[in-house]
Amino acid sequence: MSRENGVRRRDTLKLMGIFGLGAAGVVPTVGTADGDYPVDASEWFMYGRTADQTGYNDNTTGPADDADGVTLDWWETLDAAVSAPAVDSDRAYVAAENLYGIDVDEGEVDWELEIDGDFWDRPALMDGNVLALERDWSGDTTHLHSVDAASGTRQWDQSVSDGAMPPVADEARAYVGDQEEVRALELSTGEEEWSYSPQEYISTLPALVDGVLYVGTEEYWSEDTPYLHAIDADSGLGQWTAEPGTGDITDLAVGDDFIFVSTDNGDVEAYDTSGSLQWAENDVADTVRHLTLDDNRLYVATHAGIIALEPTSGNQDWSQPVGPISDKPAVSTAGLFVGTSNEHVVVLEPESGDIIWHRVHDGTIFGPVVTDDRAFVGGSRTLRAHTTGKLPETTVPEIPAGEWRFHGYDTAGTGHNPTASVPDADADGPHLRWWQTFDTSVSAPAVDEDTAYVAADDIYALDTDDGSVRWQYETEDHFTGDQPVLAGDLVFGIERDWSDDPVRIHAIDPEYGTRRWDADIDDDIQHPVAGDERVFLTSGETVRARSLLSGQQEWQFELREPPATTPVLAHDRLYVGTEEYWSDDEAYVYAINAATGNAIGRIDYPDGGDVASMAASDDQLYVVFETGGIIAYDRDGNEQWSHDGSADWFDYVGTDGERVYLTTSDSSGVTALDPDDGSVLWRTSSLGRAAYPPASTPSGVLVGTEHNNVVLLDPESGDILWWRQHDDDIAGPVAVEGDVYVGGSSTLRVHAEGEMSTVEPETVGPLAWHTAGRTATRSSYTDGEPGPTAEDSFEQLWQIDTGYDITTPPASDGRVGYVAADSLFAYDLRTGDLLWEYETDDHFEYPRPTIVEDTVLAIERDWSGDAERLHAVDRQTGSKNWTAPVADGVRSPVVGDNLVFLTAGSYIEARTLSDGDFVWRFELEEDVGTDPVLSLSDGRLYIGTEAYWSDDAAHVYAINAATGNGLWRVRREGGDVTSIAVSDSGETIYVAFGMDGIVAYDRDGHEQWNHDGSADWFDHVGTDGELIYVATTDSTGLSALDADTGHLVWRTGVDDPITSRPAISDQAVFVGTVENEVIAVDADTGDRLWQRVHDGSAASPTVIGNRAYVAGESPNLRTFVDAIPPVATLGHDDEIPVDEPITFHAEESEPGDAAIAEYRWDFTGDGEVDATGEQVEYTFEEEGSHEVRLTVSDENDVVDVDREIITVSEDPDDPLEEYRNDDGVVDTTGLREGIDHWRNGDLGTDLLRDVIDAWRTGA
Repeated sequence: MSRENGVRRRDTLKLMGIFGLGAAGVVPTVGTADGDYPVDASEWFMYGRTADQTGYNDNTTGPADDADGVTLDWWETLDAAVSAPAVDSDRAYVAAENLYGIDVDEGEVDWELEIDGDFWDRPALMDGNVLALERDWSGDTTHLHSVDAASGTRQWDQSVSDGAMPPVADEARAYVGDQEEVRALELSTGEEEWSYSPQEYISTLPALVDGVLYVGTEEYWSEDTPYLHAIDADSGLGQWTAEPGTGDITDLAVGDDFIFVSTDNGDVEAYDTSGSLQWAENDVADTVRHLTLDDNRLYVATHAGIIALEPTSGNQDWSQPVGPISDKPAVSTAGLFVGTSNEHVVVLEPESGDIIWHRVHDGTIFGPVVTDDRAFVGGSRTLRAHTTGKLPETTVPEIPAGEWRFHGYDTAGTGHNPTASVPDADADGPHLRWWQTFDTSVSAPAVDEDTAYVAADDIYALDTDDGSVRWQYETEDHFTGDQPVLAGDLVFGIERDWSDDPVRIHAIDPEYGTRRWDADIDDDIQHPVAGDERVFLTSGETVRARSLLSGQQEWQFELREPPATTPVLAHDRLYVGTEEYWSDDEAYVYAINAATGNAIGRIDYPDGGDVASMAASDDQLYVVFETGGIIAYDRDGNEQWSHDGSADWFDYVGTDGERVYLTTSDSSGVTALDPDDGSVLWRTSSLGRAAYPPASTPSGVLVGTEHNNVVLLDPESGDILWWRQHDDDIAGPVAVEGDVYVGGSSTLRVHAEGEMSTVEPETVGPLAWHTAGRTATRSSYTDGEPGPTAEDSFEQLWQIDTGYDITTPPASDGRVGYVAADSLFAYDLRTGDLLWEYETDDHFEYPRPTIVEDTVLAIERDWSGDAERLHAVDRQTGSKNWTAPVADGVRSPVVGDNLVFLTAGSYIEARTLSDGDFVWRFELEEDVGTDPVLSLSDGRLYIGTEAYWSDDAAHVYAINAATGNGLWRVRREGGDVTSIAVSDSGETIYVAFGMDGIVAYDRDGHEQWNHDGSADWFDHVGTDGELIYVATTDSTGLSALDADTGHLVWRTGVDDPITSRPAISDQAVFVGTVENEVIAVDADTGDRLWQRVHDGSAASPTVIGNRAYVAGESPNLRTFVDAIPPVATLGHDDEIPVDEPITFHAEESEPGDAAIAEYRWDFTGDGEVDATGEQVEYTFEEEGSHEVRLTVSDENDVVDVDREIITVSEDPDDPLEEYRNDDGVVDTTGLREGIDHWRNGDLGTDLLRDVIDAWRTGA
């Protein structure tokens, strides 16, 4: 816009006005302007209520803070920030992107006007017309619209320039400060009647009194002086100008005799109606933003609060520092209503400045506007109408016995279940009552009287008696990580999308698992809490209340920062804590009336980090600030005590009423505080950082830690009563009745009082090598069997070419060896003859097979060498029993009772030996580093991991094998765990850490000794009970350590790295190297006994009796001996009835290099000798299958073994009786029954052959 001397050239009328000249002959086109129009107490027409811009309504009755308090009459939430309203007796008119007419009594939208642009500015109201400015996409003002107040119909619009401000109006015209000019528009048509152009940009809304329009400007750039202009409202002629000091003029208010002016330099001045200065108060504040005037005082709104001046003199009456004022205050007979930019509404006593009442809102305050007994407040997306009355109450649900309904047990977040107990600490602590494994991580549960509800991809309802699934609730996305909540008769679950962002909350019927309702979520969400009628959700930067019945939103409240913790509902107040605000390093705690969303107060806490956790008691709110400690507040937000001495970083809080439990991070542990004064009652610091809020009961405090431990503390002393190791980040614990529920991994576990179940590994008798490391202990020790040690008589007994380039050493029962070499082979170990071959589409390789009972276990690999499946194959026939998928990296399995234990990837799992069914899984912190090891004495599994990439720390886990119940875990910064072996007593566990040597632990995970002096890298370990034999790499060789002390006994070097765990006999230690050597050294001295060269990298051999079976990266399996062994052959009577003596003989056995000296018989499979002699009798007291073993020993103590599974029958006259039909014939049905019994181990192979022969012949 071109300017010449500050005046638009188009109108000489303006020139006359600028210079104060008369306007003879200039006649206004319409109406008169005297500013006198009726306004009653129910009306607020424009910015300052009326055109005088005083902000004064002298006939209101409230809201007042009398005995009834202040509540919300109604509220209405719109889609955008709501302006302060213009109000008449019918409606409140607001701008919130669109223009709205809202019923003033009901708070419901009567009409809505939507245009191409947006409405943001406060509307004005005059004579049934709503006047509102339109802004374009960039925020520039473009038009002024006139809208019918009753219908919302647009009547006219008029272009305005950028920078236009909301108008004032009388019954004839609307007066708009349009950046560079003041314009008078006819109210009924919008046509311009006149314009007035000062030299400066207009900075205030006009004020109109007695036909004179007053407007303030910015400083004129060349003079550093603002101007106050008085303009004739009828003609648009300037009457006079004044120069109110320095700085832009910020506001005007006009009384009967004075025009009051404020500037952003902090000046306030008063002029009479002729423009003469009456008084001036300079530097009242750094800046003055707004002016409000009543009959007695001028209220000056500053960046810090309110200052009250005497209107006739400018003398200060009082001041109140309520914070930066955001909008023009409103004054009435009920008080001075002030809104701040830090979101407070404060009502002051006009005479004294004392605070009458205050509320916190959810945005910079627009308003307040006061009519009748209401105070309207905008600023956020909710327009609220405060009125006199009691705040409605919210019923907080009682938690029935036997339930855990919310994240923190109850809505107060105490974490204290007064009706629960915890399992006692016996020798082994609690056992697992049941567990349930899912395909993904499982949340902590919400629990009612008979059902536990968890999130694990879907929402599951589990029977609390046995963990069985009652129902499963699915969505297109997933429910993962968020603990369900029970509220009323609903289960709430949070649905997340593929990126784990929350998208919807679902209300689910707890009985049937069907959807009641759902609602969108727009951002990260905390766990909800609920009263009897509403559920409260905190997501994004908003708190919402929804009806439990329908899901309909009842109110919302917007926060300065995102919520940082689960909200707390105590009595009728909802407490919400936030993250730290980026601009001022303050975190906030809001107290909100739960029924209305009316914020009662807010705590602003600087430099303490985010609110980490909250819990409430009957009379206090405990708030944990991450770096600021814990503070106890009373109901009104007054600090009672604080504690920040136990650490520098604070996490979770809970309370049982007698103690406040605080968890900390950097000095990790739990601190118990006195709730009366915050003094420390006890502290324990040996737990690690808590991963979840503590759960307390009358008998103990449960804490889940970042080290995946669940720990029970004595509430009186903080002593550790017991702990359990879990397998991933802990979700929980949750204590209900006598159970402790723990989620976090893919398995939900329920701990309960009672002794832990155990498993018993199969006894490995003489002349047997069942798995890598020989037995489940991985000791690699074969007692009483020397192996081939004599160099002078050392010879190869036989050799087998498997035709594949990798051949494993055999797993063997002494007679048959099972070898993986593309196929799975069974060989007669005395002759090398092939007994059977088991093939798959892919191939079998390492690890060597494992045998147990009548089953051989082997790992199938694909073309790339990745492990695919575990195969369970019948040892007698080579037929498949079952298969199960495995992950790559699978290690050699071990077996105890009817369970197969597999480690692969970063987990260990148990499957049934009989059919491969899944039983349990335990997830590890890192990938598996060792074969699983099973103690012979107490059924504990031990497993070591690889080191974590960032700190070279690895872990050793102890796990109850029967249930997958983690017992303990040790962490050590020593590189990967490369090998583990357990003593036969189970009292000592020997662990090789790659870079840190050998460490001996007791069964509780306490270090007994360590050795790291013989090398810099340690690989494979074995033990004969007296010495520990460890293979080392960088200084390649073999070290022998004293098992009790770890002291080095001897060390022998080898030229190349040892490939696998050494094989240990009474006399020698046998190893294979990567450069094809097989070496035997004296077990007591380390002296080399012999060495041979294999035709490929050699594994440590299988040693049975005086034989060593050598294999490796070669197609050949070789057998070496230092004497030809005898051949044991077992014979017996044809019929084997129960409870009758049976004759067994060894007359077909043959000697080797020496005569047979002894025959030893084992009829019970326990490895003990039940009889001796070439011919013996034995009576079986039970029917079924029994393994009989014959061990033959010659004069040189060289041995051989034969074994047979026999069937003991009730009716020896016809052992096939149960397989015959009514005609006495074995038909197809009988054949199938016989095969099933044989597969189950209930029928011997010889008798199965008889069944098959009878079926074939029809006998």
